[in-house]
Amino acid sequence: MSIGRGRSVPAAAVLVAACVLAAACSDDPAVTTTAPTTTLPPTTTTTEGRVELAPNDEPFLRQGNTGSFVEALQFYLVCTGHGQLSPDGPMMTVDGQFGPMTSDAVAWYQAELRRMPTGDPDEGTFAQLARDCAEPRLVAFPERQGTTRVGGNAAPGDDEVIDLEGVPGRVLTIVVDQGEVQVGLEQADGTRVQQVGLGGGWSGKLPTGVEYRLRVTAAEASSYVLDLGVARPRYINIDFGRMRLASDGFGILTFDDDAERVISRLQSILGPPAEDTGWALGDAAERTCTGNNRHLTWILQPAETGTEHPAVLYVHFSDVDTGSQAFAEYAYVSLDPQAVDAGVMDLATAGGVSIGRTVAEFAEVYGQPVFTDGTSGLTLGGGMLFGITTEGEDDLVWFIGSGDDGCEGYD
Repeated sequence: MSIGRGRSVPAAAVLVAACVLAAACSDDPAVTTTAPTTTLPPTTTTTEGRVELAPNDEPFLRQGNTGSFVEALQFYLVCTGHGQLSPDGPMMTVDGQFGPMTSDAVAWYQAELRRMPTGDPDEGTFAQLARDCAEPRLVAFPERQGTTRVGGNAAPGDDEVIDLEGVPGRVLTIVVDQGEVQVGLEQADGTRVQQVGLGGGWSGKLPTGVEYRLRVTAAEASSYVLDLGVARPRYINIDFGRMRLASDGFGILTFDDDAERVISRLQSILGPPAEDTGWALGDAAERTCTGNNRHLTWILQPAETGTEHPAVLYVHFSDVDTGSQAFAEYAYVSLDPQAVDAGVMDLATAGGVSIGRTVAEFAEVYGQPVFTDGTSGLTLGGGMLFGITTEGEDDLVWFIGSGDDGCEGYD
């Protein structure tokens, strides 16, 4: 059978079209040809008891096409129950390749809509499939890195939800390449992380311990394409070994240990410090100090630009309490806790708490934080002092410190 443009229509579509055209077909309860969620186009008319099939607009996709829109089309077809043309037939593979099976499924769906079952969907058919599909899509990065393009269609009151797998702890990049849409990056509980519009892009590291999804919204029905990328953070290749942040030092190095021995050991692990004040008596770095003091700084994760480094370790030495030059204090600080790499998180407390960790992870080890001053987010835990950002549900640890040297407030 041929309908329109001289094209041969698959048997599945012919059967559906025949049921639409024949009045007796609708009287048979054993035959179901129309998905309950589809709507009839307003251009459908009847003449002398026959249904006139509405024409399609210019094809949006054709057999032989490949890519993100085809992959979305196949997902919508499977989602709406059109991925298997017969009970014993194969299920459509969502692979982005527009072949004969995809064309047959489109023709079947077009016939249900009482449109010409050509097998080549126009954008209206593509959009209606998106409306009829109520399932979230899954975009997975099994290797936790790589890039992909995601196509689809969103409309007012019908957001498209895309679950992301394999992105926590990684750098996620979102670019809206096509479509008048807004893309919201959300945590699984609906907390918004970022919003991206057409022509816009965003890239950032996602903390671990949280699942993420995208919500695509539109002021009017719009087909869209997103470019998504997942990359490994700029991993800091430091083997901290048994070095742990503790109330009495670093585990392998404790307060009151000889300064030169501690500095030598830290350099063997962390490399040369970025700054070393040397020993100074009294006033050091324009701060009032008591006794001899020395301050070393290691930048464990530098900022991409500027000085807001995600991971900085300050180590202080003094002769105030012991009378000899000794390890006295440390502070592990993040000036950008959202950007802390997984590698520098390995320098942590025995309970696994490090800078860049969430307040929920902190609470699992030390209990819900009770800030000592109520303003700057300082709380105690395990004999150490922690700093936690105070910006709502996305609170992160930005400071871990312990000890006391001869210069009050030096960090």
